[in-house]
Amino acid sequence: MNFDVKGIVLKKIDYSDNQKYLDILTFKNGILNVKLRIYGQVTKNIFSNICVSGYYYFNLYSGRYGIVVDYVEEIEQFFKIRFNPLKFALSQYFCELCYVLTLPLKDSAKSLSLILNSIWLLQNEKFSCEFLKCVFELKLLSLSGYMLNLVGCRFCCCYEKKTMFFSLYGGFLICEDCLKKRIVNEKLVKLTKAVLYAMRFIIYKEDKKIFNFSLDKAQLKFLSKLVEKITLIVVEKELNTHKIYKELFKEFEI
Repeated sequence: MNFDVKGIVLKKIDYSDNQKYLDILTFKNGILNVKLRIYGQVTKNIFSNICVSGYYYFNLYSGRYGIVVDYVEEIEQFFKIRFNPLKFALSQYFCELCYVLTLPLKDSAKSLSLILNSIWLLQNEKFSCEFLKCVFELKLLSLSGYMLNLVGCRFCCCYEKKTMFFSLYGGFLICEDCLKKRIVNEKLVKLTKAVLYAMRFIIYKEDKKIFNFSLDKAQLKFLSKLVEKITLIVVEKELNTHKIYKELFKEFEI
């Protein structure tokens, strides 16, 4: 049976000189593992140009031994990113994080839109790497089922107090008044109003508008470190692409 999909390549494994395996994030089918080989309409040139973070149209054949690519056509390779090591490393991290957090055969339209928009903004220098990274991480976590409870204090449900704290492992808020009354065995982080607003904006705002906010440099750095910690707690390990990005960020940070 043949069927068509559009998707971004999250992972690529070269099996031989004329055969490789791809993990593709699609709109309706989640992540598909497919075999790409030089055969028929898949020429050597097309075969060689397929890259991680590239967006393609695929005609796939699903048979007894898995899914095979019958035809592939480039939609967008985000080629300019390759000239900037930091941006390229971040795009590869986006792909690996998507691969880890997205379930196979699950409706993943929002996750695919998120990564495509994030890489497009990265390529076109609309926002800094630090900004795009924390927005992408936090939104992807929520789309993947790791929804943080940022509506209000877990105990009194107040939306905002002068000081609010966030539980790193529990994923909830607690206000300063409730913290005085209770013994909370949680690792808490004190949030500024600006950072709490940004986190709520990313998680609860309409998907197309999640990048439409701003923070000063200090607040953005705080948010970036906080979201990075949350992501590491959920993923339970540091991804290789994240390690590479962090090393490059130290080098390129002004």
